Formats: sequence, structure tokens, C-alpha cells
Amino acid sequence: MAHEGNPHAVEFPRAKIVDGPYDFSFSGLKSAVLNYLNGCKMKNIPIVQADIAASFQKAVTDVLIGNAMKAIDEFGMDKFAIAGGVASNGTLREGMRAACEKKGVAFYHPSPIFCTDNAAMIGVAAYYDFMRSEGRTGSECGPESEAGGAIVEKKQQQWYLQPGRENGCTVMCTSSI
Repeated sequence: MAHEGNPHAVEFPRAKIVDGPYDFSFSGLKSAVLNYLNGCKMKNIPIVQADIAASFQKAVTDVLIGNAMKAIDEFGMDKFAIAGGVASNGTLREGMRAACEKKGVAFYHPSPIFCTDNAAMIGVAAYYDFMRSEGRTGSECGPESEAGGAIVEKKQQQWYLQPGRENGCTVMCTSSI
């Protein structure tokens, strides 16, 4: 629905958390949307759902892209990737692509078909890992390809964790992968 609306129809707030420069909260944004809708109803102003959706999406993507570019600058990254369900959002993908291109940063994202579920992405990674092992299983492939958590841990380190940091996230910045 958002792709049918005007993203500039309503200026919703952009969430910023002072103590966490990369953190964000949807609570203020959700309240702003609710207040806007209630105000429209009280004043008998027509509500254009597509415009509300597009404006909400713009507020969210502006913050995500801004935070990502801030992280790229702060950590000196030359590569950036998005993953998870949010990576299937076309507006976010295009905004990230354009922002990365402007900074000369390589941008990576999975095909939308692989963005529906993090478990599906891990499954795809395991499949390609298995295919690289030429169909061998168990100890023939070494601990990284054996059944169990090793593949997931290996892929999480490569895809979800910024090297040198201990907290996982759905947005990865890296210059070493």
C-alpha cells in the first residue's frame, strides 16, 4: 500500500535515542500516527491510507538509512549489507543503495525471496555451504559443515556480527568480509 501513497503527505517524527546513537524506537512514531488519525476523524478530514503508509515508511527508512550511514562513517566501513525481513522492503533497499553509492560503499542484500525469514536465510546459507562441500557430510567436511549449530554460528559471524563487536544485529557493516 505504501508504494501507492505520497511519502511527503504527513511529516511524522524521526525517532532518535540520545544514549544509543544507532538505536531507534517506534513508540513515538506509532503514537504520532494514532494522533494524526484521531485528529483527522475529529475534524472530518478524509484519511488516505496509502499516504499514511507511505509517510510512516519514509519516517522509518529515513532513520534506518541515517543510522546506517552514521555507522559506516564512524567505523570506516567500505561494505554494507542488509538482511532479514526488512531487507525485502523496496524503499529501504533503494534508499540504502543510493546512500551507499553516494559514499562509495559496496552495498549487498539478499534476493527478496530469501528475506522472508531469518531461518530461511540461514537455510540458504547452509545449502550453499553444503553444495561447496560437494555433498560430503559429517567429519569429511570438518566442524564448520557438520550438522548442529556450527553452520549457524559460522554464518552469524559472517553475516550478522560486526567484527570486533559482540552484539548481533540485522544490519551488518563490515570491511573484512
